[in-house]
Amino acid sequence: MEEAPVLKTVLPDLMDQDRITQNHVMILTLYRSAVNYG
Repeated sequence: MEEAPVLKTVLPDLMDQDRITQNHVMILTLYRSAVNYG
C-alpha cells in the first residue's frame, strides 16, 4: 500500500501549473500503472 505516500507527493506537483504540462501525463501513466497492479 505505497500508493498513499505517492499520491501525497504527486498532489503538490499537480497544483504546479508550470509543470502540470508534462508531469501530468507522466503522473497519469504511473498512476494508471499502479492501479493496474492493484
